[in-house]
Formats: sequence, structure tokens, C-alpha cells
Amino acid sequence: MTATLTPRDLKRAGQQASVYHLDSREAREAATEAIVTALPAGMVVSVNVIRPELDAANIPNRSRGGLMVIMCSRGHLEPIWTTFRGLDVPVTEPSTGPSAHSAPVRVYIRTAHLPEGS
Repeated sequence: MTATLTPRDLKRAGQQASVYHLDSREAREAATEAIVTALPAGMVVSVNVIRPELDAANIPNRSRGGLMVIMCSRGHLEPIWTTFRGLDVPVTEPSTGPSAHSAPVRVYIRTAHLPEGS
């Protein structure tokens, strides 16, 4: 029996694969984590908001979506969802990237972290 992958599964797999094609995946993750964790808790954020910092850190455009997913898995960001025609869908906005042609990018909220042991 083969598993049926949804479009969302395929997108996540593609984002994850894009991260692994970097020269230094760990360095890119660390740079992205530093950028995201510097944001105040409760801030609404997307790749558009942190584009100047990602550019300065030389994070390739193709890796940014996957890195945001990693930041979610580490608890730094949480995707914002809404309901449209009875379906839960992610909140998106048009990309401001020069080559993105206004493609949708996900919108997140910066989560607050309690110190370990709290």
C-alpha cells in the first residue's frame, strides 16, 4: 500500500529539501534562528518582514520557506490560520521579493518562550 501525499505534504517536503541543498545548513538555520528570536513575542511576521535581515545573512530565497517551517518546529513561530468557506487555511500575503511575482508567503506570529524549568 502506498501513502497518498497531499499538496501540503509535497510542499513541506520541497521546502525541507531546499534547506538541505545549502552549503552550510546549520549556519543558515542558526542565522535564521537569531533573526527570528530577536523579534518581540506576539509580532506578526512573514518572510517579507525579515527580508532585509535574511538578505544580509545571505539566506537564499529558495530556502526561506523551509527555514520558517523549521522555526515553527522549534517553537519560535506559529502559523496563523483563518477559515475560508468552511476550511482552515493558512494566512498568506503577497511576496515582496523582486523575483517572486507576488507569490503567497505564509504569515506567522512570534511565540513567547518560558525559561527552562518554569
